[in-house]
Amino acid sequence: MTDARNRPAKQYERILPAFILAVAAWLRIWHLGHGLPDFVEEAIPFKQALEMWTATGGGIDWNPHFFNYPSLSIYLHFLLQQAHFLAGRLTGAFASSADYHLAHAIDPTVHVLVARSLGVACDLVSIFLVWRLGERLRRGAGLWAAALLAVSVTAVSTSRLIFTDSLMTMFAVAALERMAACARDGGLRRFLTAAAMMGLAAGAKYTAGWLALPLAWTAWRRRGFSCWRWWLAGAGVAVAVFCATSPYVLIDFSSFWANFTHERSHMAEGHLGVIDRTGAGFLFTTLGRDLGWAGLAALAAAGASGISALLRRRPADTRTVLWLFLLPMGFSMALFRMEAARYLVPLLPPAALLIGDLLARGAASGRPRTRTAAIAVGALALIQSGAAGFGAARSGSDTTQLMARHWIQANVRADELVLQESYGVHLMTPSRRSSIAASDLYRAASEPMRRRFDAIPARHLTTIPLLVSGSYRIRLEDGRGRVEEFTPFAHGSDVSAAFYDPRLLDGVDYVLTSGAVRERFAANPGRYPAQGRFYALLDDAAAVAARFRPGGAVDGPAIVIYRLDDRFRKNLRSTFGELGPYWWTAPVPEAFRGEMARRLDSPPTAQPGSPGGPDGEPAPWVHTLDRIFLRRVRPFALELSMSLLENGRPSPARNLAVSLLMMQPDLVTASLIEARAAARLDLWAESLPLLERSLRSLPGNSESALRLRLEKARCLAMTGDIAGARAECAALAKSGGPVAGTAARMLADLGG
Repeated sequence: MTDARNRPAKQYERILPAFILAVAAWLRIWHLGHGLPDFVEEAIPFKQALEMWTATGGGIDWNPHFFNYPSLSIYLHFLLQQAHFLAGRLTGAFASSADYHLAHAIDPTVHVLVARSLGVACDLVSIFLVWRLGERLRRGAGLWAAALLAVSVTAVSTSRLIFTDSLMTMFAVAALERMAACARDGGLRRFLTAAAMMGLAAGAKYTAGWLALPLAWTAWRRRGFSCWRWWLAGAGVAVAVFCATSPYVLIDFSSFWANFTHERSHMAEGHLGVIDRTGAGFLFTTLGRDLGWAGLAALAAAGASGISALLRRRPADTRTVLWLFLLPMGFSMALFRMEAARYLVPLLPPAALLIGDLLARGAASGRPRTRTAAIAVGALALIQSGAAGFGAARSGSDTTQLMARHWIQANVRADELVLQESYGVHLMTPSRRSSIAASDLYRAASEPMRRRFDAIPARHLTTIPLLVSGSYRIRLEDGRGRVEEFTPFAHGSDVSAAFYDPRLLDGVDYVLTSGAVRERFAANPGRYPAQGRFYALLDDAAAVAARFRPGGAVDGPAIVIYRLDDRFRKNLRSTFGELGPYWWTAPVPEAFRGEMARRLDSPPTAQPGSPGGPDGEPAPWVHTLDRIFLRRVRPFALELSMSLLENGRPSPARNLAVSLLMMQPDLVTASLIEARAAARLDLWAESLPLLERSLRSLPGNSESALRLRLEKARCLAMTGDIAGARAECAALAKSGGPVAGTAARMLADLGG
């Protein structure tokens, strides 16, 4: 340790750390409530924690049933929710756990602010630890590093959202600090503490496993060839801490492995907008924005200095620890097909420390030019990164999504329908209201909370499904017991083309496009032609009702709201026709259709690859896509068809309902939508075979079957089969079921 590090701290060196922390806290808290009461962020740890405890009865399921991330962040958010709930019980805000959950559905503002405070607290602790570690590295290095981290745009933005990255970074910096102390001064306790911090960091996010490299080097640095005992002890502590914070990784290993491999594969396969390239360019430009281009140049100079020291066999312990974490993690992120700035948060502390070390060394130089150059580089880095960080903190006084939400509430009638892309607006819809009102949560909530919920205005709003990652694979077994794997879609986002079919706009009054989705498709028009045609149709033939752009203090994606009038819909029908029953299979490549038809059609159909068989039933290859249908098509088509029917658009509602019934005849909601839409269109004869098909797939005495039999009786009566209608009504009247009274009255009207 040099004499400079031993000298007493000057007054400004005592004040500056507190000032830097105060500035950091101000930047992160300034608009902590941005976007609220809309809650459109991913917030996986928060949402998973909310699902761990039941809204009725207070039971807790400690298995998060989600392992794309480890469980530490989920458990911490669960504890925060419990503390918030307890405070609410004491103040009378919540009468029960049901009140807490229903209050979140009504207005999640306070719930989210409590959750976001965890990220802010973690970031502030990281800045403090960076200052502490930097000052041990070199006098003044900690101040430079802490200042850079305090104003980093990525650190500021990420800490104000509910992610795992700020939590992982805090523990990673704590681990690096203990490793540096151990590498310099030795001590098994320091080493095991570093291992424990590594276990906590990995418990927040799996990528913290890269800390194993500097940890292993630290043991070798202190123990040489006898370091294996320390390695075993450190590995044991790290694994034990990880398992203590994510115990169901072992208890529910099959679920863990499925989630973990899925997360690993979609990082390799890419996300929408980043499929044909890696994230190396994004990493470089983002670090340049966070650290300033002058800071990035200083980091490169620090790397050159480190290589020189390595060649002279005089590497510095702390710098080696930092490089052994920064380089492998940075390289792995450069290979990800993913561009998310928050992933770079753990890279910022070691990078800032290495920059701070170089700047402090230059500022303490006896050469005036070197000293001036170091201070100038540091000032330039702080100015650039500070300007970006201030801009990020300033944004959020309003958001484009909130502006669009207020516009819709003021201008869209309750009987009009909005179709929107993801990252649009968050509104209560009639289907969501009905679902919650029929739930145990609603029944268990207090009367005042239920009244608050009932007072929320609803709008007919359907969101287009967004698939951003992964691939869809099917496995088929041949006659010899061999299993073959087929991939109908090269990437999950290719499925999205089905939901940009212009025929889905029939009956829609407004379309909302979000730049968060639209810009990703527009960046690769050759891969997403259907989306491009969809946007072109809107731009050419629909009127722009409202446009909201981010900028200044307004955050969020660019949003455009189009108004579709009767003329637009008339031209739409004449140009594109009506929606067919297998509309959602349109993106499936012809090669896959033909191959599946060859393998599965027995006997072969007249048109191999056609989605509909000769009898009108789905072709066998269509059922290989059942997972896509159930997860994506069914929820979207159900909500859209219900809204269309309720808004007096029976023809497009029936088309969607028929497409659902062809795949799932026992889907009673779709069958009822089809029957009621057919009644308004006077298509009784066309509806009757669909009802009979659905009834064949249901237990004869079930409540659902009784409801459909009542619809069948109406169809029989309207098609002239009065005797058949009477027979159905007579049987239903004696069933004692919920439709018995209606059937008896219908029987009387039929003269029975």
